[in-house]
Amino acid sequence: MHEPKGNPRLKPWLDRLLAAGYPYVYPHNILGDGYLFFHSEKEKQDYINLMEGVQINSTEYVRNLGHVLGFPTNSISFFTDMWQMEEEGKNVDHLENQTIGVNMSGIMFSAHIPHLMEDISWMWQRYNQTEAKQYPTIFDTTDEKTIIKHGDYTHLEILHQQLEWALW
Repeated sequence: MHEPKGNPRLKPWLDRLLAAGYPYVYPHNILGDGYLFFHSEKEKQDYINLMEGVQINSTEYVRNLGHVLGFPTNSISFFTDMWQMEEEGKNVDHLENQTIGVNMSGIMFSAHIPHLMEDISWMWQRYNQTEAKQYPTIFDTTDEKTIIKHGDYTHLEILHQQLEWALW
């Protein structure tokens, strides 16, 4: 077993996953550390096959990893477009201002504000298990956090409108 370098508060969860025998790859990320767990050996092998020959840190790597981690397609596309632009030396500050941090049941990603409704709707429908529903979705801007109950489309629409107005 490899000693994780990340958040020590997560170590008990890591130990549980390892003890339960979940398949994993290590290292999986661009830092050369970190575990990526799978539900089955087939999922693990599919991931290994998907990443075979893909250069770590490449746009393809980032895109593939986003899909494996279960992020919304719009968010993956936006993030990988920004990643590619940065690789080409282009300034992406204007695009970073169009994102909001999302934490839905521990799945954390950046959403592109114009696609927020579509992406969160997709997430709420995809992750609709009882466990996921009991936790709110947390939206994090530079200035504040907004907490919205899983499936509360009315408040999601209000937040989306506020964020759209702020972009103007």
